[in-house]
Amino acid sequence: MARSRSPPSASACCCSPWAGVPTAVAVARSGVLPRLRGVLYSLGLVLFLPQFYTPPAVRIVHGVLLGLGAVWLAAVMWRRPAR
Repeated sequence: MARSRSPPSASACCCSPWAGVPTAVAVARSGVLPRLRGVLYSLGLVLFLPQFYTPPAVRIVHGVLLGLGAVWLAAVMWRRPAR
């Protein structure tokens, strides 16, 4: 099998936008995590590539959206006791 010429971080960035929809579905079906926080994070992932074709102000809003969703999900998971 041929090796990829791009570094692993570049491959992860290119694949991450496609993880938005399954993430939203998993959060919604879990019944444990709040849906709104999962939707914010998933929306940020889905809009990852299109945000590069927008003005800087939209890119900043995108970063804030993705960051808020990630921090909120992390905060909920941090507070939940392990099963």
